[in-house]
Amino acid sequence: MGKITSTSKEEVSVDTIEKGPLPDASPLSSSSPASPSSPRLETPDEVAMAHPEWRAAEKRLVRKLDMTLMPVIWTLYMFNYLDRNNLCIFYVLSCWYTQKEIAFRTAILYSSMLIATAFSGLIAAAVFAHLDGAHGLAGWQWLFIIEGAGSFASAFAALAFLPDYVGSRTGMCSWLMSERELQVAAQRMDDDRVSVPEEKSCVWRGLGLAVKDARTWAFVCMTAFYLSCHGLNSFFPTIVQGSRLGSNTTTLMLTAPPYLLAAVVALCVAVSSDRRADRGLHIVGTVCVAMLGFVISAATTDRPARYFTSFLYLPGVFASTGLIFSWAASVASETPEKRATATSIAGG
Repeated sequence: MGKITSTSKEEVSVDTIEKGPLPDASPLSSSSPASPSSPRLETPDEVAMAHPEWRAAEKRLVRKLDMTLMPVIWTLYMFNYLDRNNLCIFYVLSCWYTQKEIAFRTAILYSSMLIATAFSGLIAAAVFAHLDGAHGLAGWQWLFIIEGAGSFASAFAALAFLPDYVGSRTGMCSWLMSERELQVAAQRMDDDRVSVPEEKSCVWRGLGLAVKDARTWAFVCMTAFYLSCHGLNSFFPTIVQGSRLGSNTTTLMLTAPPYLLAAVVALCVAVSSDRRADRGLHIVGTVCVAMLGFVISAATTDRPARYFTSFLYLPGVFASTGLIFSWAASVASETPEKRATATSIAGG
């Protein structure tokens, strides 16, 4: 193992690690058999603690991913949500973040959708109020131009930053990451797989693995029940308008707070889920909160109370969204092909 030269004991930079093989963070891949006296094999976390330079390299890699990969994907998903769900984004995230990291990043991703939903009504109201008929264009035409321009600009940023799978030399991997960081990225994702992949793999093999895995269909059922609650996005402004809490402008403004709260709650739940390495209980808990909100909304005739219940069922529904998809992507991680196929099936 190479020597470490650094001016600070607290922080070790990847660039200061001399060239040489990285410390093996996966004892399971060792070719030498375990001695009979060894009670157990060390976990990757224990090996990382024994090699501070590895942990420093991994922290720097994750920090760089958060500053480059996440902002671009966040922007793409925000613009894309106006038309359809972009499932390939979940695949990209699951290729670079480990199981203990992906839930929080998926929650950040979904916050873009919640923010877009919160302010889409206000943007549309402003466009129709001030640009309808301007330069001979109707309000809906201006809305397409404004939203399309944002999508067009974010696409160019994606060309420069978004990489393919770990090990590729595309996107930011070709100009922003060092060889050492790419080695760390590849090795830590290998250690995070739930099982060892086969030497040869292809798209059809990945499809077969995903279809034969019963967990894929369990996630399909979870997604189907979850998406049934997404219909409220289409008529939530009508629900708020039915509460008769003000004018049309006030109604559009009142649609934003529940979605903003949902974004905050989703991030908090994701942090808790990552720290406790749990998905199931967190999903059940948020769904129960959503059910409570729906029951109160259906049972009461008080209009302000019905609006208040949106602060229960919207955060409850959307807080579990990132957990479901990140859980599916983490479980189906034997091969990149299975990961992409299983995520697409679960989200379809």
